[in-house]
Amino acid sequence: MVQDQILNRAVFWLILPLLIFPVAVEAKKEVTSLEVSKTVAAVCREVNGTITVTNTGEHTGIITEIQDAIEYKLPKENFFRELRRITVLGETTEIPPDAELTREYRYELSDEELESLKQAVATRNVAYVTLQNHPRGEKTYLYRISFSLDPCTTPPPTPTPTPTPTTPTPTIPTPSPPPRTAPQGGVIFTVNKPVLIFNLTVQMLPFIVAAVLVTSIAELALRKHMPQPDTRSSLLKRKKEIE
Repeated sequence: MVQDQILNRAVFWLILPLLIFPVAVEAKKEVTSLEVSKTVAAVCREVNGTITVTNTGEHTGIITEIQDAIEYKLPKENFFRELRRITVLGETTEIPPDAELTREYRYELSDEELESLKQAVATRNVAYVTLQNHPRGEKTYLYRISFSLDPCTTPPPTPTPTPTPTTPTPTIPTPSPPPRTAPQGGVIFTVNKPVLIFNLTVQMLPFIVAAVLVTSIAELALRKHMPQPDTRSSLLKRKKEIE
C-alpha cells in the first residue's frame, strides 16, 4: 500500500513538468503586457489630462477600449463614488512592442457635479485600459491619480476711465416777438410787408390804368365841346392896350 502511494507520487512529479512546460512555452510566445500612466489638471469647471499606454510586452497589444472616470469621497464614508465616466477610445487599436498610445480627455462639470466635488474630502481620476490579447485572456488595467479642484478665479475688473469734465457753453436764447392775440373768432395772418405791397400794386395796376384812360378821354371830350378863343383878335387887342 505504501509502495503504491510512493509510486503514484513519483509518477505525478514526473508528469507535472511535461504538463506545465507546453503551457509556459505558449505563454511565453504570447506575452503581452501594458504600462498605463496619466496626467490630470482641474481648474474651476474643467478637468482634463492625458492617458498614455506603453506596450511593455513582446508582441503587439490589442486595445479594445480606454475609459476615464472621476471619483470622489464624502465625509464619514470609506469608499469612493463615481461622479462620471467617459469613453476616451472606443475602437480597437493595436500597439506594437515598446510603442506608446496617448489619448486626451476632458470634462466640463455641471453645477450639480461641481457641488458634489466641493463637498468631497478626496477626489481622484481613474483610467481603464482594456487589453484583448493578454496571456490569461482579456484584462483591464487601472491607473488612479488624486487631484484637487482649484476654485474659479474671477479676473480683476477692467478700470473704467474717468471722463474729463467739460464746461458747457451757455446757450443764449434768441428773443422772439410776443405772439399776436387774435380777437375772438378771428384768425391771425402773418404777411411779409414788401410782398404785400407788391401784391397790392399788381392787383391795383389795371384799375390805375383804367382811371388814367377814363380821365384822358373825358378831358378830350370837354376840350372838343368848349369854344375856341380867337387868337388873332386877342393879339390885336393886346397890342392896342400896349400902345
